[in-house]
Amino acid sequence: MKRMNVLLLSLMLCSAMMAAGCDNSIGVDDDIPQSYVPQAVMQSFNDKYPGSKATWEMERGMLKAEFRKDRRDVDAWFDNNGKWVRSETDLVARDLPNSIKTMLESTYPGYHIDDTDLIETPTEKYYLVELEKRGSMDIKVKVTEDGKIIS
Repeated sequence: MKRMNVLLLSLMLCSAMMAAGCDNSIGVDDDIPQSYVPQAVMQSFNDKYPGSKATWEMERGMLKAEFRKDRRDVDAWFDNNGKWVRSETDLVARDLPNSIKTMLESTYPGYHIDDTDLIETPTEKYYLVELEKRGSMDIKVKVTEDGKIIS
């Protein structure tokens, strides 16, 4: 009888733990099923990036689509009403316009490009370039397409 009680108690405990682990709520940085993405957001995404397939998550209080376009990783943020807010496209140094590469070489001698993103919003477009140099702190530079430093 004692053995049966221990077995029954163990079974109940395992069931409770499994039920707790099957929580269907969505937290921050969790992938969101496409069926949970508001129709207005999906329509805006499809209009801006036709033919793209994305995974979705909540970030910064917005819905973020992660997808590939032209063999590059892109993150695009939309508010809950479907308004496109911002996109970040991962680039490599060779993708930068020559005006930017020339400016960076002359302004930051000895540094090399570590990471590059193209940032687009409804009101601006710029490149965010991270530079590194052995023995020095990394530098992040916001620069326009024509090679002007924003900050």
